[in-house]
Amino acid sequence: MKKSSILLIALLKLNLMNAQPGTLDSTFGTKGTVIPPAGVWSDYWEATTIQIDGKVLVAGRTVGKHYEFWDSTYIAVYRYNTDGGLDNAFGANGKVTTSFGNDNSVAVAIATQSDGKIVVAGTLFPYASTWGVKFLTVRYNTNGTLDSTFGSNGVVNTAVGNYIDRVCAMAIQTDGKIVIAGNTYNGNHDDVALVRYNTNGTLDNTFGTNGIVTTPFDIGGEVGAIEIQIDGKMVLAGSSSNNSGFFHIMVMRYNANGALDSTFGTTGKVTTSIAGEFGTDKALGIAIQNDEKIVVGGYTKEDSYHFEDFVLLRYNVTGAIDSSFGANGIVITSIGNDDDRANEIVLQTDGKIIAVGYTITTGPKTDIAIARYSSNGTLDNTFGTNGIVSGLITVADSSYHVKASSSAIQNDGKLVVAGGTAGGAPIGAFSVLRYNLDGTPTGVFENSIIYSLKIFPNPAYDNLDIYFTMNKFESVIIRVTDIQGRIIYTETKNQQLGSYKTRIDLAGQSNGIYFVYILTDTETVIRKVVLN
Repeated sequence: MKKSSILLIALLKLNLMNAQPGTLDSTFGTKGTVIPPAGVWSDYWEATTIQIDGKVLVAGRTVGKHYEFWDSTYIAVYRYNTDGGLDNAFGANGKVTTSFGNDNSVAVAIATQSDGKIVVAGTLFPYASTWGVKFLTVRYNTNGTLDSTFGSNGVVNTAVGNYIDRVCAMAIQTDGKIVIAGNTYNGNHDDVALVRYNTNGTLDNTFGTNGIVTTPFDIGGEVGAIEIQIDGKMVLAGSSSNNSGFFHIMVMRYNANGALDSTFGTTGKVTTSIAGEFGTDKALGIAIQNDEKIVVGGYTKEDSYHFEDFVLLRYNVTGAIDSSFGANGIVITSIGNDDDRANEIVLQTDGKIIAVGYTITTGPKTDIAIARYSSNGTLDNTFGTNGIVSGLITVADSSYHVKASSSAIQNDGKLVVAGGTAGGAPIGAFSVLRYNLDGTPTGVFENSIIYSLKIFPNPAYDNLDIYFTMNKFESVIIRVTDIQGRIIYTETKNQQLGSYKTRIDLAGQSNGIYFVYILTDTETVIRKVVLN
């Protein structure tokens, strides 16, 4: 009986490891999908992230009735267990909603700190007023209660300008400071707005002017996404308007103090036109590779007679377009016969790139759309059908149109996608889906002490940067050996917790293969590095 059980478990594991990349993960929810049995028209997930323990956090908006004929939108945060069931240890049966009187609020970004606390960023819209829209940041304890050590009982709202300030993205630095990116209306058009907060929610006066940076687009524009490099520089992707009123992709990089980085593009900015003067290009997602190259995703539309298509671009660290990617740094993918839009970009540890979004179908309704690319920009035909997954989602013999807005890759390599249903009943219901990828784990598991490990550049030259986070107090040793096992570098730190960063000087070492060892009291992680 024991041997039979072991054989059954082995076969189940083999089956999971061999699951076709791009198929829904049947171990999550119902047939890989969590869609509530009922919803209202504007419930929607805008952001998702994965906790260290593998639980899934999603944030967005839900509706609550204040008066008989008027509804308000509230911030909503749900937490799901690894099997797709709501986590009863979080909020009320896995759900937290936060309202602000009669004002409307919506969450667009979510992240976890190294101590497990949950940060949500969004926008606060005052009741019965066009102006006074503000940046909104909320921090929750791990159980879903508001964190009283942050801002005013867990809440911070910031007016960047005098009119409308809208949050688009968020990132948390290795030192725990929180960076919020969005737009601020100057009376004529939108400018870029960046705000940085200390860990207690106060504005960081070492950043810009009293914690705030505004940068004009040429003639208005929109921020789409933000990522922070390992050196602390902030990279924004968005779109800037031209003289004809059409948008083109703009990428901007800021130094850690909030000043534009003059080593990137032209005075910190790079503009890329794909569709031409009378077309539209917009960047909605961004990811930074281990080699520091920047991948930007969104959509391009040639003119009013054409449909939107997925677009990916890759830039070198200087801001120059990477000609080794796609066609001169650009990849365009048509998913269906109508508009296709990539909302987010995520990277696998093997260098493959995943674009997540939606495609418009009959109705018009929206179906989920996911495309996976090899590191050179070609569609990966081992994923879905010729590199693409799209179409209706069927759960319990009912089919739903799903619009995907955000995604994250779990430590076991599976892809979590969040958004909302966009057709059929329930209309506007939250939805979370999980897909199989390659059955290849990241090498850092759910209960791992070490996570978010990055070692770059690889190949290395004179220096090697190592970054990771530890989720419990343990001693850590960083060691580098050559291919013969000789130790060329070692560093020991006692009782580490949270983010860790070090730079190793390899100047004078011979070219070849080296190994990086990260050893804690209970585990060891090994990575291969090539020195050129």
